[in-house]
Amino acid sequence: MITASHNPKHDNGLKIIERDGSVLNLDWESIAEEIVNAPCIKEKLLELDSPDRRAELGLKQSIFAPSDDALVCMGIDTRESGPRLQEAAMKGCEIMGV
Repeated sequence: MITASHNPKHDNGLKIIERDGSVLNLDWESIAEEIVNAPCIKEKLLELDSPDRRAELGLKQSIFAPSDDALVCMGIDTRESGPRLQEAAMKGCEIMGV
């Protein structure tokens, strides 16, 4: 979930949750930080999708594999950061083929 915080705008950011709405497993937190702090997210995702990294992460298939059960829900508010955050989310979905 990309979120615009009700706190100061420098607190706006990204929340990644599991499919059931629970907190992301902490084992994935460092990977999520790798992705969001990468100079080029697409290049980082391609690196993570290499056979060696997939094996290291315990992934059985490509992270770019089509999925019939992918679901993205978006809503934005009226703060100035809303449209930029929505655009970032849409680009992320496009990169992942959702």
